[in-house]
Parts: sequence; C-alpha cells; structure tokens
Amino acid sequence: MSGVNESVFKAMSDGTRRKVLELLKNGPMTAGEIASRFPHAQPTISRHLSVLKNANLVVDERDGTFILYRLNTTVLQEWLAWVMEHFGGGYSHEEDDKEDDKADREAGHDNDDEADHENDREAGHDNDREEG
Repeated sequence: MSGVNESVFKAMSDGTRRKVLELLKNGPMTAGEIASRFPHAQPTISRHLSVLKNANLVVDERDGTFILYRLNTTVLQEWLAWVMEHFGGGYSHEEDDKEDDKADREAGHDNDDEADHENDREAGHDNDREEG
C-alpha cells in the first residue's frame, strides 16, 4: 500500500487506541494521565501507546521526569486523506438532493412548496379553500 503504513490501520482498529487519540487531541498527556481515564492496568495502556508510537500516530517527549505523549496530526491527516481518496467517493446526501431537484424540474415543479401544494390538491386537501 503506497503512502500509508499498515501499522496505522492496526493502531486505528482498536477502540482503546482510538480513545487515546481522542484524549490527546486536547493536548499532551503522561501515560499515567491517559491510564487514569481507562479501567485497564497501566501496562495495558503502555502497550496501546507503544502500538500508537510504532504507527507514528503518537510521539513522546521527555519533560523532566515525565514522558509526555502527543498526537502526531501529520500522520493522522495523511491516513485520513488516503482513506478519503480510496473510499470517500461513496454515498452523498447532496447527490440525493440534486436528483430530487432534477426530478422536480423535469416534472415542471419550480420548488418543493409548489410540489407540496399540488400533492395536497391531488389528495383533496386544498388549503386555499375553506369548508363550511
């Protein structure tokens, strides 16, 4: 696969790792801070952080006696771009709207309100006529 490392897909396949990435979008955190947000033992979170580091989704830097983990947005953006390039051409609500508008124009309807009024008249619900 060109441009995207398989390790990114492995890293993104796990819900805990995706949650770690969500936490890190707010800024750098220590492993202890991250672990405190999960019911898992710290060694489990450390393994998840290792997978994220191997995928370059997370980078670590020493700050005194602490190691801070931060999101590597460049790799994440590259991965998202790859996903959109290969799978982003799918279903779009805008396409449905364009098809609906085209069908209305072909049927001679200038807008949705006019079409709604015509449908009401055909169903016997003429809003302009008062019944006595």
